Amino acid sequence: MSTPEHLATAFFEISESVFEAMASLRLTFDPARSESCEGLGGADVRVTLELSGPSSGLFVLAFSEKLARRLVAGMLEMSEAELDPEDVLDGARELANVVAGGAKACLEQQGHRYTLGVPTSVDSADAEIVWPDYAGRRIGGVVEGEPFEIAVWLSAEPSSPSA
Repeated sequence: MSTPEHLATAFFEISESVFEAMASLRLTFDPARSESCEGLGGADVRVTLELSGPSSGLFVLAFSEKLARRLVAGMLEMSEAELDPEDVLDGARELANVVAGGAKACLEQQGHRYTLGVPTSVDSADAEIVWPDYAGRRIGGVVEGEPFEIAVWLSAEPSSPSA
């Protein structure tokens, strides 16, 4: 069975590749931002995807607004000034989808089969997200001085995708 730490590490490693390939930005691990999940402080943009498979869970990418704009501008080959708030959210959801898809492929090679939900986004640090009552793991990093976090929560129970 996968653990939150195992999944969070897979998602983080794929994020490093995706950020470099899609936006030419380097993600660096930050141990100070990597601890058990007590929520994701200071994130202006959060994208969540539900996971189902060997266990059910939730995958979250959290960015500062500045980093989200930088990543999306790089991905779309546009200037940050050209992006409106909806472009930033759409791009953040697409980045999460690419990261999750890459992590899913890596996990499948290790014998862990997961189904991914549709990415949803929250664009305010003040918005409340109800975190699942599952085991969780957060891994943090920085990109050009801006914080970035990945969190994964998993239940102990197997799940199957909703129809």
